[in-house]
Amino acid sequence: MSSPQTIAVIGAGTMGAGIAQACVLAGFLCVMIDVDEERVARGNAAVASALQRLVTKGKLSDGERQIALARLHGTTDYSALRVCDLIVEAAIEKEAL
Repeated sequence: MSSPQTIAVIGAGTMGAGIAQACVLAGFLCVMIDVDEERVARGNAAVASALQRLVTKGKLSDGERQIALARLHGTTDYSALRVCDLIVEAAIEKEAL
């Protein structure tokens, strides 16, 4: 089995955004999925903000931040999972959703 190249994170909340951040910093492409565009936007903003904090602390260059952000793709389209090698579920535990 080969190493994953693209990782999906289902859920763009605090946990999902943190997992997505770790994935893009490790060099993986990451698809972060949630149920609506507002949640996806908040997840993308959380990752961007966390990466900016790392730049401010001198732990990441601005170029590295930009490269990491380019690896992140937020969406509500579950068909994006088709290209993923690994899927991580970080969604809220509400059966109705």
